[in-house]
Amino acid sequence: PSASRAIRAALGHADPAIRLQAARSRGIRRDRESMPALAAALRDPDAGVRREAAIALGRLGDPASALPLYAALGDPDIFAAWSVRRAIRSLDAWDFAALSAALADPRRREDALKLADESWSVPAVRALTDSLAASGDPEWKARVVAALAGLYRRYPGWSGLWFGTNPLAGTRPRKTVDWNPEGMNGVLVGLAKGLRDADPIVRRQAIVGLIDVGTRAVPLLRIELDRESDPINLVAIVQALGSLGDLKALPALSKLLQDPARPIEARLAALEALSRLNSPQALNARLMLAYDPNAPEALIAKALPGLGRGKILPANDLAGFLEHKTPSVRAAALAAFPEGKALPPEVQEAFLARLDDGSPEVRRAAIEGVGVHKLRGAIPRLVQLSADETSRTEALRALVVMPDPRALAVYLAALNDRDPELRKAAESALVAIRDVVSDELVSMAGRGKFVGPSALAVERVLARFRPLVEWRVIGPFPRTTPALFEDSGGIDFARTQAGAGGRPVAWKTRRADPATGRVAIDDLKGKDGGVGYDASGSPDLAAFAYAELDSDRDRTALMLVGSSGPVLVSVNDRPVLNVDNLAGRPFAVDSDLVRFPLRKGTNRFLVRTRQGIGEWCFGLQVSEASTAGLEGAGVSAGLEGLRAFALAHQGDPRRGEQLFFDAKGIGCGRCHAVGGQGSAALGPDLTGLAAKYDRAEIVRSVLEPSKRFAAGFQPVLIARKDGTVLTGLIRAETDAHIDLVDAQGKLSRVAKSEIERRGVGEVSMMPTGLVDFLSPVEFADLISYLGSLKAGK
Repeated sequence: PSASRAIRAALGHADPAIRLQAARSRGIRRDRESMPALAAALRDPDAGVRREAAIALGRLGDPASALPLYAALGDPDIFAAWSVRRAIRSLDAWDFAALSAALADPRRREDALKLADESWSVPAVRALTDSLAASGDPEWKARVVAALAGLYRRYPGWSGLWFGTNPLAGTRPRKTVDWNPEGMNGVLVGLAKGLRDADPIVRRQAIVGLIDVGTRAVPLLRIELDRESDPINLVAIVQALGSLGDLKALPALSKLLQDPARPIEARLAALEALSRLNSPQALNARLMLAYDPNAPEALIAKALPGLGRGKILPANDLAGFLEHKTPSVRAAALAAFPEGKALPPEVQEAFLARLDDGSPEVRRAAIEGVGVHKLRGAIPRLVQLSADETSRTEALRALVVMPDPRALAVYLAALNDRDPELRKAAESALVAIRDVVSDELVSMAGRGKFVGPSALAVERVLARFRPLVEWRVIGPFPRTTPALFEDSGGIDFARTQAGAGGRPVAWKTRRADPATGRVAIDDLKGKDGGVGYDASGSPDLAAFAYAELDSDRDRTALMLVGSSGPVLVSVNDRPVLNVDNLAGRPFAVDSDLVRFPLRKGTNRFLVRTRQGIGEWCFGLQVSEASTAGLEGAGVSAGLEGLRAFALAHQGDPRRGEQLFFDAKGIGCGRCHAVGGQGSAALGPDLTGLAAKYDRAEIVRSVLEPSKRFAAGFQPVLIARKDGTVLTGLIRAETDAHIDLVDAQGKLSRVAKSEIERRGVGEVSMMPTGLVDFLSPVEFADLISYLGSLKAGK
């Protein structure tokens, strides 16, 4: 007791460090007799003392200490102010009168609003609602309304799952839990007050809040359809009623759609809302609009795609809009014909005519449309349009889905395009027409027309691949098992080996799929799923496979390799491919392309495959003969050449910026953002990159993106029970499902009940081959631009 009295007395000591320690001591000791002195310390001239006094009062656990804390709201020191708010929350001392007074006090109201935010307290809801009537400041009232809206529901308890590997890029958790009927009703009362406010900013915030409330807000929003005068607010109300499926709003929405006196933005929103409402009345309103000769062109253009793709408008009626005077309507009509349904001959003619439309917007829509509907009559015109830089990319995308020998020159030119997706699509088109154009390709190759990566692409196009079908397989072994059978010529196939877990294993014959060469060996794991997974979560099994191929001569061959996990391929005891990706990958028959020597006579193929993700399998296909004239073709600078040049030359950052954001080139801006420009949907925002990494590291990150991943951008592999494998970034995760976005930006929702296994991928989602067709100078320009991205630039 004597020490406690001495420490209480020290709360008035001249030295602020002594007063701070005394306040801290009284809080730790829960000394309620110190409450008056601690309350007085909330006005101490030293911020540290005020902070410790607030913490101590919160620790006392006495609701009576809340009143001085409310009076102390608005402390100029941010740490002391936070401690005051935290103390009130710790005491759970929600006082309607004290909070209302603080909200009305200009000095304390900011802190009071922070205190009430996400408090989920009935007195706080009442105080916020009452403060709306007491203030004449629209901006302040809008903030109060926003805080009220956030109190309608609470967050669910954390399930142990993060909302995505990169929380800032994913969808934030939603407040879905009801907490108190009186409090929730009070929030609705407050939002209703905001909805009737004279200022549109306040009403707008109330509308946003009511949208999150859900169906209980529908009657309040519906009433405002005829009363709301602000165009932005009216659009928000209309969109909310559509998303909430309010069928009772149909008459008002139809009336709004047809009213020429209402803002066009609101009428467009009404059209969108009606398309969401499954009702004959809603459909009738949309049809009446489409056939109304006096309807605004913007509305007609908005209505046509939904009516056409929904097979509501007949094709011939829809074709009539292809002659509309307004380009946006013609473009919308071109995009409205349902995919997969044959177009009548007269409609096809109308489509082809639009390829020469005077509007670039319409021409682009026509080019896309003839590709979607595979109108081969458009091929000659598409070939011409591919020579025009303004329409080249669109024309090529249309041509590759309709492989045709008449477009050979276009496909070959696309093999040198900077866009890896277009290069791949062009290669696929060439494979489809190979039988017709092979002689011409061989002749061109003999004249040295192909160099570098394009030469390899043409060689692959011309090659005829034959799967290796007859195999012997043995396993499973532990994943770390070395190459047991390097001297494959001396394999004793009758001998058993010690496999995983010491189990004896023997060679088995296995026949591959004769069309693809795929060899399924999932059964080697055993009925119980095999030995399982190692401490890192990686599959813990390996297997070996052996096959032979006879050749009538020494020659260079190509080999396509696919595997669901790491794979090592040796030919005649010489390794030709080593894919060391422990996480595995989705199986594809042509994941890797290898050039290797075959010798005359029998060639021995030995595969060591490690279990990956999904069904355990691998496959090999070998070209029947090498393509004349392509071996030894010129090569590009290569990764090391680009690296060396970029490290030795400064480059032009302005030209590099143009390369970065060129959507028809390497298109870095499709996945990355810099300073608000571009998109960070699939890759990290690169703003300030050069503040963190030097030039050599920036070069490495571009050339070898899988060496190190930015936080939150390491891909995830998901094997489903149906045998399919997905890879991408997690955008959201719940107890029931995972939202995964792939390299093309496509979002897939995977039910957890469908998942057999998930793992972390080791290969970046950044497309391979992005810089293959950049010259060393261009690559140096790109690196110089990335090297200029200092913080804040």
